[in-house]
Amino acid sequence: MRGYIKLLLLLILNLALFGCSSLPIPEYGQVIYDYQVKPEYEMNESYKYFHISIDARDVSLPEKKFNDESIKFAWSSSNTNSQLVVYINLSNSFLIDRENAIKDELIYDMNGKKGFIRTPIQRGFIRTRYTIELIDRTKDKLINSVNLAGNFSIEAELTNSADKNRKILKAAYYENIKEARKKLVSDIWSDLKKYHLSSIQTTFRKIEYSIVSKLAVEPKFEQAYLLLMTNRKRNAVKALNIYNKGVALYKDKQDDLSLMILKHLDDGITASTSIANNEYPDRYR
Repeated sequence: MRGYIKLLLLLILNLALFGCSSLPIPEYGQVIYDYQVKPEYEMNESYKYFHISIDARDVSLPEKKFNDESIKFAWSSSNTNSQLVVYINLSNSFLIDRENAIKDELIYDMNGKKGFIRTPIQRGFIRTRYTIELIDRTKDKLINSVNLAGNFSIEAELTNSADKNRKILKAAYYENIKEARKKLVSDIWSDLKKYHLSSIQTTFRKIEYSIVSKLAVEPKFEQAYLLLMTNRKRNAVKALNIYNKGVALYKDKQDDLSLMILKHLDDGITASTSIANNEYPDRYR
């Protein structure tokens, strides 16, 4: 009798520990929905062309046209037919003295042992002030304006003569001024995409969801997941319908499998509803 009771207790214990192990294991996937937010500056459909002009004889723009996905306007080589124009003005460059320093140069001897040569040097900046203006030619309006300065670092030999040092640093200035101004224009070009055109740029954002992508006993999960992976709002509506039909099948059941499926269906409904009801348009149309 005791043996029978012991066997029964072990059976109950096994059922408690492993009773849920027969449930199918779902596979999970990541859904990323990309959308776009229109520029903060108000524009209508008449805004079609965009131009950048630089006022400096010794430098030119680094590229023939400005390509950036966030600027939803066609590039124009002329400002006369452009509704939006960026004017870049570079002032004359000048030399700024900095504190002298010690430059450490790593060297190796014949035995491969490393050491340092410490050399006193002069330091300076080639400074160039510049302005960037974003103009709405349709409304004859200044949208944005910034006044900044670029610094290009230079070095030169340091001697015991102040007059000679000045000549040496000035020579380094003239030797590097062309490169300094060219680099500045390249930096401005990059910064246009990051900062200075934000008022007319389309902003790209995304939302991420982790949901069941496949469950062996219920094909609706994979069907809905594949629709959500298309990154389209209209397909999120289709996925939502699939999830809702699944809920209708399982909502009155109380077994472990049905309860598990209902939980994952609810996660899918949350994701697809969020995408379908997003107020902004799809990024990729």
